[in-house]
Order: sequence, then C-alpha cells, then structure tokens
Amino acid sequence: MIGIADTPGNAMDPWVSAAMVARAPGEGGRVATGGSIPDLPGSFYRPTLIADVDERSEVYRNEIFGPVLTVRAFTDDDDGIRQANDTEYGLAASAWTRDVYRAQRASREIKAGCVWINDHIPIISEMPHGGVGASGFGKDMSDYSFEEYLTIKHVMSGVNPQGCRVTAFKRPSDTELRHDFLWRATTALPERGCIGVFNRSYYEDVLVVRVHPELLGAQALDPKLWRRRFQDIAAFERHLARSGTTIVKFFLHISKAEQGRRFLERLDDPAKQWKFLPADLAERAHFEAYQDAYEEALTATSTKHAPWYVIPADDKHAMRALVAAVLVHTVEGLDLRPPVPDETTRAELAAARTALLAESSADGQPGAMSTNRE
Repeated sequence: MIGIADTPGNAMDPWVSAAMVARAPGEGGRVATGGSIPDLPGSFYRPTLIADVDERSEVYRNEIFGPVLTVRAFTDDDDGIRQANDTEYGLAASAWTRDVYRAQRASREIKAGCVWINDHIPIISEMPHGGVGASGFGKDMSDYSFEEYLTIKHVMSGVNPQGCRVTAFKRPSDTELRHDFLWRATTALPERGCIGVFNRSYYEDVLVVRVHPELLGAQALDPKLWRRRFQDIAAFERHLARSGTTIVKFFLHISKAEQGRRFLERLDDPAKQWKFLPADLAERAHFEAYQDAYEEALTATSTKHAPWYVIPADDKHAMRALVAAVLVHTVEGLDLRPPVPDETTRAELAAARTALLAESSADGQPGAMSTNRE
C-alpha cells in the first residue's frame, strides 16, 4: 500500500525507508551519510548511503523507493555482476567505470530493465523503460514498448491464422529422404495471399550435412555437390520471386559465449531443462565448422530477390526489434490494398444492402441497421 507517511500498512513512504535503514547497522551495514527525515513540510527522506552492507541484509536485497543507496565491494567484474543479479528485483542499474568496454559488457550481463553507463536515471521518451523479475516485466515509452509483439508468435498474433502457417523443418522423414532436398519445402510453400514462416528450411541441406558429410553417404564424395546445391537454391528462390512470392531470410547469429551461457541457464533452471538435449553439446564442438558453412551458404545465396539478413542475436530485445523492422519495411513495400470491386460486384453489394435495409424496416426496427457509409 502507498500512502501518507507513517500510515500503518504502508509498503512505500519515507518512514518505510527510514525503518529499513535503521535496521542496516544490525545487519552489518554502516550509514555513511543521510539516514534521517528532514524537518520540512511534506514527506521527505535525506539521500542516504549505506556502506559495507551484508549481502543478506534486507536493505540490500529489497527494492527501496527512496534516495537510499547501498554499497558493496566486489573482487572482479564477474563477482560484481553476480552480486547485481543476486536479487529478485531488477528495475534499473548503472555501471560506472573509465573503461567503456567493461561497462558495455556489464550492461549486457546485468539483469535489469534499464542499465545506464556512468549515469543514472536520465529518462527520455525515446528510451524504453521497464523492469525484470519482481520489478515487473514489459516496457513503456519508445518503440520498444511494442517488444512483446516482436517474436514470431507475437508478430503473427495480429494476422488472421487462416492466412498464416508456420512450418518447422526437423530431421527428414523416410518419405522426405526419398525425394530431392527441396521437395519437402516445396510442399509447405504458402499459397497466394498467405504468409508462410519456415523455422529452418532447405538450407539445412547445405549446413548440417556439410558439417556431417557422413549423413550423405556416397553423395558427399562429389566435389561439385555444394556448388550445385547453392545453384539449385538460388534458381528455386528466383522462380518463387518471379511467381510473385516475396522472400525474406533471417540468420540469427549467436556467439559461442552466449550459446554456452544459454545452455547453462537451461541446465540450471528445472523449468527449462527439457529444452536441453545432449546432442546440443555435441554439436557445439563443431561451432567453428558451422560458422564456415554459414558464411559460404549465405554468400552464395543472398540475392536481390531473396536477401539474407544477418541479425546479431545475443541481445534478444535488439534481435526482435531488427527482425520486426525488416518485416515491417518489407510488408509496407508490397503496397497491399483491399481488392476494388468491379461494376457488377458494386451492383450486387448495393442490391444486398437495399434488401437488408428493407428487411430491417419490415421488422419495425428502422434503427437496427446503420446507414453510415464513412
């Protein structure tokens, strides 16, 4: 509850801050400055600094909405980031150092809605503001306030599901293996007027099998195999473009360090352990080989009619914003408009409207049908 100072049951007011600060010395902290309520009209609390605070202290672990700052030493950057993240709250943080690169690294690792570098709480309307954990999720202000709509499932939430289909290409079935490598993608192509999302695609057949040529058997011995497949893919996509299909391809690039961090996060979180497969770790051993395969495949198949967009994906917020920006730009470039009825159709629509209005009047409800034609 938020209310007038010293009201019983309040969770937020100057007296709450004072009560928490008063307990700090008993929990190992030292009030270096401030720590009192000034004798002024209104409800105020002096800016307060608590040094040498214990990690288990309530004043250190809780979120205090007041001018109270706790200070702890850390041994190195990793220890400082660990301490910053060792709380259920995460509204705002700041990293202070002469080394901007250290600050940028820390800002990526600190789990807070906003992280400033060598500054704190300068807020402008163009900057997103939000929280993490018990401080609340989501963001307000700026274009990033729409970030919840920027993943595939949220982007598509505004699209009629009858006109959109997502296809996930997994390990090929026996039937698919009896066809050429483009066959299964061809059967999943969207019809005219619809949107198709491919989660993985025929590119697996110039990536996974290139890193693991044993999957191809004798075919892998052909020195011209990969060049021919690149040519086949380019011709296939050129055919689709000429037939009226707009193609947009995204490569979400995750660094090896970030990939390892996400694997550990899955292993350490019981709610996410189902996402981890032992095969993921085995494939990680081929990380550099995959990078080489990606580079050659993207270079050979990025064209004007079917471009590749390489998106840095270590930061999920930035990744989603970049993907959304490309999609919006692409859709706007299509200049989509509702179909214009011809003269015969307009006559049929006018007759239908006249019939419905006559039906409404016969029922004695002249106001039941709106005649506003705006």
